[in-house]
Amino acid sequence: MTVNGLNVAYPNGWEEIYDYQAWTWNRGGMKVKAYSDQNGHHDNKYNYSVAISGLAVQAIFQLVASSGAYELTYVPGSASAHAGSPQPSIPGGSILNQQESGACGYSSHIASATVQSIGNMSWSSALSSALNPVFASIGESGQLGPVTFDFLDPSDTQPVFPSGGGIQLGAKGLVSVNGSTYPAPPPADLQFPPIPTGNPAPHVRYFVQDYEVNALFWGFYKAGALQTQVTKDNIEPQADQTALYTDTYASAIPPLDSNYPATWMTADLSAKGAPTTAFRTIYQINDQNLPSLQKALSDIWTEVGAALTRLKDVTYSSQDGFEKELKIISKRLPVSLEPYEATIEQCAGMPGVVVTHTTRCTLNVVNADGSTTPVITFDVAQTFVMQGLKLGVAAASSWSPARRYNLPVHTQSVLFTFIQPLDGLPQASFVSSSIDGIDGGDFGTVWDGLYNNWQIVFNDIGKAGLPLPRIPGFDFLFQQAQVGVNAATSTADGYLSITANVSYAPEKLTPTVRQLIGDRATVRRA
Repeated sequence: MTVNGLNVAYPNGWEEIYDYQAWTWNRGGMKVKAYSDQNGHHDNKYNYSVAISGLAVQAIFQLVASSGAYELTYVPGSASAHAGSPQPSIPGGSILNQQESGACGYSSHIASATVQSIGNMSWSSALSSALNPVFASIGESGQLGPVTFDFLDPSDTQPVFPSGGGIQLGAKGLVSVNGSTYPAPPPADLQFPPIPTGNPAPHVRYFVQDYEVNALFWGFYKAGALQTQVTKDNIEPQADQTALYTDTYASAIPPLDSNYPATWMTADLSAKGAPTTAFRTIYQINDQNLPSLQKALSDIWTEVGAALTRLKDVTYSSQDGFEKELKIISKRLPVSLEPYEATIEQCAGMPGVVVTHTTRCTLNVVNADGSTTPVITFDVAQTFVMQGLKLGVAAASSWSPARRYNLPVHTQSVLFTFIQPLDGLPQASFVSSSIDGIDGGDFGTVWDGLYNNWQIVFNDIGKAGLPLPRIPGFDFLFQQAQVGVNAATSTADGYLSITANVSYAPEKLTPTVRQLIGDRATVRRA
């Protein structure tokens, strides 16, 4: 470690003890005592500081997997320090300022003595007290409301130290909700991420397997967060209130309106099970790949460019869905796109995370006394695509995990949003009804009015994000981070790839650790 720009104050200050006697020479050339107001015994004390441009401290730390965490502890007796070329600040009233110049000077001696003094200090005890509480254990960022991410399991392997430098860690860990652990068996291990390189090299690189993303959705499902009730007062947007009014369905679902005319309803929405993810290739023409697509189709771009450009920013969750869209477009063009499908797919394809789930919707009529009666139940199969992945701070959401579950506001996570792919539109299916004569119907029109409220529930998961293990007190530099998706292959699971730098932010430590640091010596005090 190099600590720059230190101005070190010596706790005991600067003390000079001496006797002063002025002398002079008489006319006979003899040395005789003379009067001076400085004559006598002196014991002077001053404040004393030394300016150190760079203090180089070397210390050895031990990193081991122990008791469910990676413990990083200082190795006692391993520390040493070198102060470079310190600049002593001799007190203004010091007797040494009356010295003669040249060989009688004291400044160079004081500087070299200071270097030796700093080097002889007991750095081991100072660093042990200061750094052990800071570099405690990796894994403090794993709490998202009721969902606990224990990043390390006692059976995990010890860290690996590659010959070229750096550290590689692999952790399966556990995800639990109120003591219940994620039941899916852990997959085969991913390969270690390569040590970051560059000038300067990024500090850290993560590979996060799809297993953890699935565990995240399971955790929020298990905690009961994937549910909401929609009323005429909270429906989004408010213009869609009529989706909860029985008269709206006089033609589409006649028995509903005839049994409960001019009646408001509520809708209970809940996930039937934990959403699942697939790390695979998705397709989207966007500003980044449109130039390469235009170049690849330069010989026919005049005929097809306008039609393909109209697809910009539209997402398709599968190759089959994208190809169906291209065939529909091709029928309207003077040039067939079929010979160019592979080229278009190569330009528009990218790794993505596809999320599938089924939502149970129960419609309830509101009675005159304010109570509700369930009347229709239907399911909606849905597909989302995760997008906008980035590092950030987990935020409280409309279901208020911060208030309900004491969500730590400093939890640093991979944040994301969701988009509806055009080839994965919601598919509604009838389940049951308490009203005679209703044994089916077009419930897609009902879902169109409820969809936005359900999207909010999922967006709240994205705002909480996927927490990452990190050393307490070290925050990600969000603007310097890169988050990518690696699609699954026939031999390996999909994963997120995250490269980031970190900075030390002691104010983000837990209060207990902050108090411990405040009570002990720090490097600066040493």
